[in-house]
Amino acid sequence: MAETLYMFNMEEDFPNGKVATDRLTNEIKESDITIALDRIDTDSVNCNVWFKDVLPAYDSTTLTYIVSVHAGEPMPTSTQPVKIEEYKTGISQDVHLFDEFRDSGGKLRVHQTSRKDGLAIHWTSTGDDKSNTRNFGGGTSISHKHIVGDSTSKVIYIDFNVMFNESWIHEVILTWDKCDLDVITVDIVPNVCMITDSTAGNFNTYGPIVIPAMPGTGCCNIVSDVYAYNGGLVAKDSPSDPTITAGPAFWNADFNESTSRFENLTAAPLGDGAYNIFHEERALNRIFNRITLLQSGFQIFNSSDADELTHGLRLRATFDTNGVDHEWAASGILVMHRAIVNVQSDGCI
Repeated sequence: MAETLYMFNMEEDFPNGKVATDRLTNEIKESDITIALDRIDTDSVNCNVWFKDVLPAYDSTTLTYIVSVHAGEPMPTSTQPVKIEEYKTGISQDVHLFDEFRDSGGKLRVHQTSRKDGLAIHWTSTGDDKSNTRNFGGGTSISHKHIVGDSTSKVIYIDFNVMFNESWIHEVILTWDKCDLDVITVDIVPNVCMITDSTAGNFNTYGPIVIPAMPGTGCCNIVSDVYAYNGGLVAKDSPSDPTITAGPAFWNADFNESTSRFENLTAAPLGDGAYNIFHEERALNRIFNRITLLQSGFQIFNSSDADELTHGLRLRATFDTNGVDHEWAASGILVMHRAIVNVQSDGCI
């Protein structure tokens, strides 16, 4: 094998009178030319293309064509070449990385992440306090300790304040002790309102939700404060998977950040609204389906994805004691992506 030079004149052979060696290199390597490219050198007049050996006639024709259509524009944002050594053959090749992604500090992003820009990783073993909409982390503990004689089924609710703090659940870390096939189930359920039956009410029910009715023709009335932050308005789902279609929503409302209350509740009878109102608690999704625990242990429930918590949703954790009554305990850590903005200095965070 002998290095072979193919010389081209800048002005005569290239349509725009210029050469971008990175793009020309890429065009040659992606072509059908069978002889390996060695290097490309340029000066003010000529472009010298070196190959590892003499090109067959058809490869020479291909090279001439590549030069004749070469635009002379550099490839977008390329890095210094990375030398890749071919195992066994000893042949080395320069590989350019294109379209780098760097963060605001200039660090190269070399992994994919489910975390949205602007959100931070947040580990927590408690929910938020719903009575204080800017409290993040001062709510119910994500844990349970069963004592002999207690009810064999315990339910706790974990709430999150998301109107001021965009929040996504990423992973769960679970620990447990002294278990004998005891069971944990976690559902996503809505906040609910209270209704009373009325033969001339202003609302109707459809399954677990309250839907619009002509005043005086409905079957019920809402008696709780539906305008309150946890009064029963549940934001329409926003699935992270675009192939999942969000269900209908029958109400619109404005949220007043100053008062942390909803205003201007209006009907969306076609189901194209932003909120639903629930009068019954139903499991909208089950994220832990009867996870059975034995003895003592530790488990990270890894995930590459994250699911958003929209307003009005809460986690319902059910702890069931199995068999002969016995002491046992379990606790969880949620790995979340959260905005953590407007945090109050109340000792929660």
